[in-house]
Amino acid sequence: MRSSSLDGTWFDDDPQRHGVSHIHVGCLLALTFGTGIIDALSWISLNGVFTSNMSGNVLLLSMGAVGAGGTDWGPALFSLGWFLLGAAVAGRIGRGEPPKWTSRTTAIVAGVTVLLALVAAATAVWPPHRLDASAFTVTAVLSFAMGAQGAAAVQVAVSQIVTVAVSSTTVGLGMTLFLGVGLRDLGVLRRLLAIVLMGLGAAVGGVLASDAFAWGILVAAVVAASAAAVGHLSRDRQ
Repeated sequence: MRSSSLDGTWFDDDPQRHGVSHIHVGCLLALTFGTGIIDALSWISLNGVFTSNMSGNVLLLSMGAVGAGGTDWGPALFSLGWFLLGAAVAGRIGRGEPPKWTSRTTAIVAGVTVLLALVAAATAVWPPHRLDASAFTVTAVLSFAMGAQGAAAVQVAVSQIVTVAVSSTTVGLGMTLFLGVGLRDLGVLRRLLAIVLMGLGAAVGGVLASDAFAWGILVAAVVAASAAAVGHLSRDRQ
């Protein structure tokens, strides 16, 4: 049973309680899996930066600024800038929308799908080479797309599931394990799935990075397209 002392707090995050169906939670978890693929591909095959997890880029930027370990701050700043632009555009599109999956959410995720599909097609013909112009071009598009996806996920308002990072999810999981209240109510399974799915996505991306970059991006595009379609068709279940 949920403790009444937790109602209205950071832990009061039952999706259905706030008008978000479990189907849409599943859509966000699927997008988290796709994020893992994209970040692994970005780190290994592009500029040694992340296009989704900006915490890592902030660290790379700061270490590069002081010349620590030969780290280059330029690619991290480049990715961070495009991510912020993507988040800003998606935030503007979703401005004024209620905290749930809406038609604008679908539009943003569909836009992410289109960008990923374009990257997959382009890199199938012109594979990017680490730290050259092609790598920076792909980094820009992927960072913009992931910023937009993250903003859309935040607007859906499922606590700690933002699809582009799992730091807050991991903190939440660690805290809830010791609270002595109902695990189901606290969404432990949802948090655990987010962490595992991002890790699985990274494993898939790591396998595909060397010889099948375009295929990895295509897999992420298919995941995003599926999430957009299922999320849109399930809007009335909220």
